[in-house]
Amino acid sequence: MIFILLHRPSNYVYVTNLFDYFILDNEGYCDIATLEILDNYQVYEINFICSSINRHNSLARSASYLAENLGIMHDDNKALFCRCAKLDSENLELLLADLSNSIFLAAPSSQIYLFLSPEERKSLFKADGSYNNALEKAKKSLPGFFTYDTSSVAEIVKFFRIARDMDFDEKVKTDHYGNHYDHMLHDINQAIAGGKKVIPQLSELSQKIHAPDKDLIDSIIFKANDGTEIYPEDLSHGELKKLSIYAWLKANQIKDSIVLMDEIENGFHPDWQFQIVKELEEWEPSNQYILATHSYELCTALTPSHVKELEPKLLSTPK
Repeated sequence: MIFILLHRPSNYVYVTNLFDYFILDNEGYCDIATLEILDNYQVYEINFICSSINRHNSLARSASYLAENLGIMHDDNKALFCRCAKLDSENLELLLADLSNSIFLAAPSSQIYLFLSPEERKSLFKADGSYNNALEKAKKSLPGFFTYDTSSVAEIVKFFRIARDMDFDEKVKTDHYGNHYDHMLHDINQAIAGGKKVIPQLSELSQKIHAPDKDLIDSIIFKANDGTEIYPEDLSHGELKKLSIYAWLKANQIKDSIVLMDEIENGFHPDWQFQIVKELEEWEPSNQYILATHSYELCTALTPSHVKELEPKLLSTPK
């Protein structure tokens, strides 16, 4: 929910899909969330409120309410508002737009995402793959949404293409190729355990015409230090998952951002669950990572002041 509230501009259908979970009080209001945002050493307290439209008959009759709050989205029954005591609506809109580029969500693809429509959520129980299609559609509409698809090398290939892009740009500007590709290759291999190496591969067409164009990298292989090729069955689920998370952070240049991560520990050895906290900080220390976890080992990597235990607060379920 935090990801959707802070992600603007986004496909607003994902906001209205959450409306069924906003339980209004007798006055027709619901305080959804209060978030403190630190921006340029200034703290802004942002309140998100849901209001019944029927209570006001129309949004037009809520002029005084709209004057004090930023209207985000509405359907026939409910409207979502946002307010901040320190900002008027125009500047609050600008702040939310900036936050949209700095909010990211990573979670298992088997998770149920409340911002999907009821039909899309129910499709998880169908055998036609429609739930996965809904997730792919959401990822295209919501930049910053990532699922732990360890079988895909798309993020890793993107990682290397970006590095080559940067080196080519440097060649154009200075007449000398940069070393971003070499640095990224070194860094990604440092992220792999057990002395394994990842090597990007050019497409067959690129090899035939001897044109190592950046867009023609289409696969990767793994090799041991002695040069022996490592096959997919020789890599653990945890290794592939950790590599995909690293590549996702680097390929999308996620810096100075809020990164929400759910159940990051799935597939990790207990030692890796402990280590992932330190690794996230090393991979990009400028980010704020908010992790939801069931892992005792992950929590022991933090001080008690960093851990927030949440009690269930759902009083009723939507019909």
